[in-house]
Amino acid sequence: MRKVVLFSVVVLLFMFAQVGVIEALQKEPIYVPDSHSTIQEAVNTASSGDIIIIRAGTYVENINVDKDYLTIKSENGAQTTIVKAADTTSEVFKITADCVTIEGFTVTLGEVGIFLRANHCNIFGNIALDNLNVGIQIVSSARNTLSKNTISGSTVGIHLYESSVNILDGNTVSDNKRGIYLGYSSDKNKLINNKVTNNSEEGIYFYNLSIENILSENDVSGNSVGIHLLNVRDNNLTNNKVTNNSYFGIWLQGSFRNKLINNKVTNNLHEGIRLENSGLNTLNENIVSGSSRRGGIGLYGSDKNKLTNNNTSNNLGYAGIRLESSSDNVLSENITLENATNGIYLENSSNNALDKNTASRNLKGIHLYRSSTNTLDGNTVSDNKRGIYLDVESSNNTLSRNIISGNSTGMYFYNRSSNNNITGNNVSNNSEGICIDGSPGNMVYFNSFTNNMLDVSSLGSHCANPPDTWRSPKQMFYTYNGNTYTNYLGNYWDDYKGVDADGDGISDTPYDEKEGIQDNYPLIEPLKSYITSIFKRGD
Repeated sequence: MRKVVLFSVVVLLFMFAQVGVIEALQKEPIYVPDSHSTIQEAVNTASSGDIIIIRAGTYVENINVDKDYLTIKSENGAQTTIVKAADTTSEVFKITADCVTIEGFTVTLGEVGIFLRANHCNIFGNIALDNLNVGIQIVSSARNTLSKNTISGSTVGIHLYESSVNILDGNTVSDNKRGIYLGYSSDKNKLINNKVTNNSEEGIYFYNLSIENILSENDVSGNSVGIHLLNVRDNNLTNNKVTNNSYFGIWLQGSFRNKLINNKVTNNLHEGIRLENSGLNTLNENIVSGSSRRGGIGLYGSDKNKLTNNNTSNNLGYAGIRLESSSDNVLSENITLENATNGIYLENSSNNALDKNTASRNLKGIHLYRSSTNTLDGNTVSDNKRGIYLDVESSNNTLSRNIISGNSTGMYFYNRSSNNNITGNNVSNNSEGICIDGSPGNMVYFNSFTNNMLDVSSLGSHCANPPDTWRSPKQMFYTYNGNTYTNYLGNYWDDYKGVDADGDGISDTPYDEKEGIQDNYPLIEPLKSYITSIFKRGD
């Protein structure tokens, strides 16, 4: 019997709860100015869950929303429903309660247009116009959504401060000093499909330890700097269009472990993507073109970054990719074409790995200036004036397995660029294969020189101290025609027809070139005929 009574009580409570929900759902909206002359009066008399509908007109007031679950929306949209600040030193809308919706207003002439210190709010379809400091500001708040708002004429369009897990989707932010501004530990926010244009400083600016934010599908154009990350980490920038900004497209300063993937960064005046004192960042599959002054991608004092599969072409500045005073970076499978000066340029940079990049139709394909202990492996360098150019004390670098063709000069070593290891390269169809000018002590072996108008120009090499070496530094094991041998290995020269009486794949007589070089162990066939301990197979 007691169980039956208990069950009946539970059923009645459930029914009463359902009635309460239905009554709440059937609440009549509050209309302004029908029942209340001001929006603030309507808010003051409203209960949690009420809907306040504002008819078309101009309202001069500052509104404080401090009740949860209120919906305040215009009847006919933002163009006809205008709220002007009565006190221009305060917020037009100040929201300090959770789960509030503000929809369809023009808010103007306040210190701040819409201010939130609340959670789970929805700010939709508003126009924040000519507010002195900020159009929409979120402070110490989470899980709010700002969508399809238009913000202009403020010092900052949208400002997030110590605010996380918010969504900014489909907003238009233009003609402010700064467009969207995230700072002081504003984490895990999503900025999606926003149009951020013609702001006089940054379009989007993250600063001071804002982490794990997502920027995706935004159109950022016509600003001074498109996207600026300062002292932040672990943010993802994907599929953004960053164009026609007057300074930099994307600028990282003191920022780490960010990912820039598949962004289109074009026609930015100074530089497309710039990293300063930033490390462990990933740049992958970005298109960077049309930068007029500095070039496509620039790294300055930035170490341990990874650049892969980027296309940096048609830049008018100094290089498609530029590294200055930067070390331990990886550049792999990038395409850099038709840049006005250099495809890839390193200055005062060391221990970088350049792997499988394509540098073609530039003035210089890959250019090292005062840069040492770098590795250039497997790159394709073609149709440049100078293919690979080591300039002014660029020493102890390794150039291996590169395909160097169709250049005026394939490889050029100039002005004390010494002690470089040049091996396994295929140098073909250049006007001049390799030129060594005032750079003694380089080691050139197991390379293939074919169809060049002049294979080698070695200015001063024969009298240098130490001289350049045209064979392997030690005897090496290799396999030729199925047999294994041990010997020094020189280079393959297609204009030399030597004699190989013992069949070991090395000519019995030296290759003496008129430029003064002497290869005492020239290969009798191209590299692919040899299996060596240098590489598994020559080419």
